[in-house]
Order: sequence, then C-alpha cells, then structure tokens
Amino acid sequence: MPYPMPHRCPVCGHGLSVSEFHCKSCRTTVRGDFSPCDFCSLDVEKRALLKSFVAVGGSLKELEGVLGVSYPTVKKRLAELAEDLGLKQRLPGRDPEKLAAQRAKVLDRLAAGELSADEAAKRLRDLND
Repeated sequence: MPYPMPHRCPVCGHGLSVSEFHCKSCRTTVRGDFSPCDFCSLDVEKRALLKSFVAVGGSLKELEGVLGVSYPTVKKRLAELAEDLGLKQRLPGRDPEKLAAQRAKVLDRLAAGELSADEAAKRLRDLND
C-alpha cells in the first residue's frame, strides 16, 4: 500500500520537490524536477474540506451541515484553506448594485431609442457573462 506523499523534508522542514515517477504497469520511470500541484501540499483535513466544499456546490449553508459546525467556523476554515493555497486576498466579485445600474442604463437607452432591441439584448447578455 503506498504511503501519502510527504511535502516537507523531515530533517529541515523545507518543501520537497518530486524527482521521479514510476509506472507500475509498464515499469517506465520518468526523472526530472517536478513541482507538486497546489492542492497536493494541503494536509488531509484541508483536502477533505475542499472536497466537501465542491461536493455541496460551494454552498456554505450546506457545508455547515456536512461538517457539523457553525457558519463562522466554516468561514474561518475556508479562509485558512485560502491562505494555505497562497490566496492572500479574495478575488473581486460582481457588485450586484453596479450590475443593476448597468442593466438600467441599457434599458433606458433602449427606451430612448438610442439602442436597437438586438443591441440592447446583446449588451444585457454580455453583462451576465
């Protein structure tokens, strides 16, 4: 039974790189300097959290139930996961108020005859992408 891949040197604590892969079926060996994926360096608990998060479609409410913890605890664990993945700050999301204002502007221009129905529909679709 294979052991989980170590990510830190047991002597100095620095990160390890992968230098060899071996196929058990055909016995091919590939050597080089390979870096592990971002998720590979996560501990077992963090990988389980990520797997659960994806399994519930990103719903924090459902994740609360799966983990049996409170919403603030879920948020804290996800923040720790993000930090472990090197995500220091959140990605900018869509501002619903700004999006509503942009839609209203398109509809106002349509009503004023400045845009055709086709052009307005295209712009509204583009806002949703």
